[in-house]
Amino acid sequence: MKSKSQQNIVLLVGAAGLIALVIFGAVFSFGQSGSGQAQEPTPILQIPEPTPLPTVPPAPTDVPRVAGVSLVNLTFDNAQALQSVELVELDQVLPDSRSNWIVRDGRLVQDRTGRTRSSSIQQTAVLAGKAELKDYTVSTKFYDEGNGTMGLIVRRQGNSFYRFSMLSTRYTDNPKLLLEKVVDGQATPLWQSNEGAYEPLTWYTVSMSAVGSKLQVRINDKVIAEVTDSTLSSGQAGIYTRALGGIMFDDLAIVAP
Repeated sequence: MKSKSQQNIVLLVGAAGLIALVIFGAVFSFGQSGSGQAQEPTPILQIPEPTPLPTVPPAPTDVPRVAGVSLVNLTFDNAQALQSVELVELDQVLPDSRSNWIVRDGRLVQDRTGRTRSSSIQQTAVLAGKAELKDYTVSTKFYDEGNGTMGLIVRRQGNSFYRFSMLSTRYTDNPKLLLEKVVDGQATPLWQSNEGAYEPLTWYTVSMSAVGSKLQVRINDKVIAEVTDSTLSSGQAGIYTRALGGIMFDDLAIVAP
């Protein structure tokens, strides 16, 4: 059994050790902060800030306009332009998942889907004109910031239409260019190419004409595809893409020869 003096020595040693720990902790904290205040710990993983997209340049103006009688000419100067088009879902979707289209800075913008603006691969279209339209050319300018799919539609009535679609270089899928007819929802290729993918962050002018049984597609006023098919004779025309967002259109014109 320890004597009283031994017990006092133990207590003194323990107290001294406790005081030393307190002093060491205060000095260490002061040395870390430089001002006596503790700093926030540095995170192990530091996530870099996202790189902002470059400013969208003006749409090209040097591409020749299609000659003929103007049937539709939408410049999207304000949101009222949306009242002149029909927004169409080409896939079966729930009402809350419909594609969003807005007008911003004088351009028509695909703004994903629903209230939550969720990205989706569902197919969507903006159509203009009447179902009675027969011979015409539809054209638009587009700028893709990350969608990856763009196209034009002619002679659309219900689930039947002709469609030209393009993929961007961000995709490895083939074909890169595809001209097809869709009858009651069933698609049949009429022409295709594994070359010709478009570059993102670049303005393009695309047009598609339907005159009689002849279909022709031009990119930047260069003929890309020509086919003959007499299945569909009349219908609306417009823009086709997917509801992934990140793509805009400047002007939509339909001109009769």
